[in-house]
Amino acid sequence: MEISNFDLIKYLDDQRISYWDRGENVSREWIGIKCPFCEDKFNHCGIHRESKFFSCWNCGEKGSIVRLIRELESCSWDKAKSRINEYREYINPEDLTSNDKVLQRPQTETIDDIFKSFSDGLPQRFINYLQGRKFEWRQILGKYKIRAALSGIYKQRIICPIYQHGQLVSFVGRDITGESSSRYRNSPNEISKIPVKSCIYNIDNASHKTVILQEGVTDVWRWGDGAVALCGEKWTHQQLLTLMEYDFNKVIIMFDPDAIARAEKLADELSSLISYVDIVVTHDGDPAEVPQSEIHKLKEELLR
Repeated sequence: MEISNFDLIKYLDDQRISYWDRGENVSREWIGIKCPFCEDKFNHCGIHRESKFFSCWNCGEKGSIVRLIRELESCSWDKAKSRINEYREYINPEDLTSNDKVLQRPQTETIDDIFKSFSDGLPQRFINYLQGRKFEWRQILGKYKIRAALSGIYKQRIICPIYQHGQLVSFVGRDITGESSSRYRNSPNEISKIPVKSCIYNIDNASHKTVILQEGVTDVWRWGDGAVALCGEKWTHQQLLTLMEYDFNKVIIMFDPDAIARAEKLADELSSLISYVDIVVTHDGDPAEVPQSEIHKLKEELLR
């Protein structure tokens, strides 16, 4: 489900909802309406033209356009989501400006080109790193299609490709030396089909309506199918929208025990997009360090 091309103005017109695109209480790049969550007598509810996120400056309610539609129409999540497809904005290629067409030109070096330049065999030092963390390296190599960077800016990093809808869109490089100031180095946004911080790692292998949301790629390697990652401690609105677009009914947030405050903040933001959000803390600390013998049982409980 693509949110960014939702035709907001047509939707508001068809629903006969009054709106303001300028004037008092309306900032640039926003559309203002009367907030359906409070007794708003003015246009305090702003809807961002591009992201379609809303925020009421009167009562503080905020979230996705899907949540707003639910409140405006008093309808179900499924009905609200169907509105996104119903009001999908069509863009005629002939109407693109010259600047738009320049942006559509292919890059001279693609994400596929760069990924193919990495070694598809793992040197012993890479195997040692994985075995040192008690990973079955052959399984990780085959399932997650990792590669090894032997030179350049990604040297001494395991390259972890990110796929969405079966397509390679970006990658993350994980340092194996423990000496780098940054454990992870992402593929550049300008050559990625989708920037890393707009992606959810391993999302194509989450077939249940429930998903376990973790922070790093190694967490996912330990937990397997049904587990996905934000590729870092921080998240973006686009990543949250991606979770919604894959139509999950339930998201289980599983961060490190010292990240409870972050997990609670994320749960608060996600609750406006996903019908059920929960937080689980493992007794073993880092989700990537949970013994494999315990994971099967835990996943059965969480993903049922």
